[in-house]
Amino acid sequence: MTLSPHQTALFLQSRGYEVDKNFKFKIRKDERTPSASIYKDGKIHDFGTGWHGDIVDFMIHFENIPKRNAFAIAKEFSNNHSDFQPSINAYKQTHYNDKPKSPMSPELAIDKFKAYQLDRELNQDRFYKLISKTIHTSYKGLDKNLDSLLGYDAKRDRITMPIINKDGNISNFWAYNPNYTEYKVLFEKGCPRELFNIATIKNNNEMIYIFEGEKDAINAINLGINAIAVPTSSYTIKDKELELFKERNVCIIFDADEAGQNGAIKLQNQLKSVANSVNIIDIIDLAKNIKKGEIKKGYDFSDYIKDKTNIELQKNRTL
Repeated sequence: MTLSPHQTALFLQSRGYEVDKNFKFKIRKDERTPSASIYKDGKIHDFGTGWHGDIVDFMIHFENIPKRNAFAIAKEFSNNHSDFQPSINAYKQTHYNDKPKSPMSPELAIDKFKAYQLDRELNQDRFYKLISKTIHTSYKGLDKNLDSLLGYDAKRDRITMPIINKDGNISNFWAYNPNYTEYKVLFEKGCPRELFNIATIKNNNEMIYIFEGEKDAINAINLGINAIAVPTSSYTIKDKELELFKERNVCIIFDADEAGQNGAIKLQNQLKSVANSVNIIDIIDLAKNIKKGEIKKGYDFSDYIKDKTNIELQKNRTL
């Protein structure tokens, strides 16, 4: 039976084996270190004995399950996880190859998305640790739509989020780890940086809040704010995307630095021709409502939500 490494790992976990992020696991209970590994073709290899095979072979050899029963168990697993079956070739090109030579096709993007969803399912503790340091109100829960899109890349130890363009296709992936001092954010090489979360604003008439950077928008989304993000403060919205802002009310919240201030004014001037109203909220003014002292250069909406959350939690502790 042909499965991806993630499907094989999920199957083994369903049978009580603990598979780590490197696809290694202990076959025998008395082992101190993992003796087996899942290969990229989804097959299992036992380094202790040299045994090699698929999940059916594994059940027959290590669990003493008759061949007919093993096939039935494997078939039931496959049927129950039919939504998570990326082709092996596409999976290798996306999830294991960090440097695609050209933008992703819709098929490859979906395969990658499914792989990240499986990674999340297999590494939930790690996923939620990173989420707690990224989305500062996540302790209250995650927005339902946001939760359905967030994934985890076990190889690079990053939470992921697809960037979906106005046509509803995945054009890129945002991959983030808050613990890294450099390169906290990564994107797919060769893939375009698009407006983040742009597809959602087509489905409502609420105020559109535009943030500088995906993380700020994600924090806003989890608060129920109708938020999108530009990839950089200097970003110019494409003509084909301007129609989405026609007769809409827009609010811009960029970072507390010169680039953010100039970018907000530039974006305001661009949107004035199509939007009903375009206002700018100074993040420094927001920050001064909750904290004293000088606001650091580059202070952003995520910093504001983090500070506000910490203040609220501190108040609750003193009650």
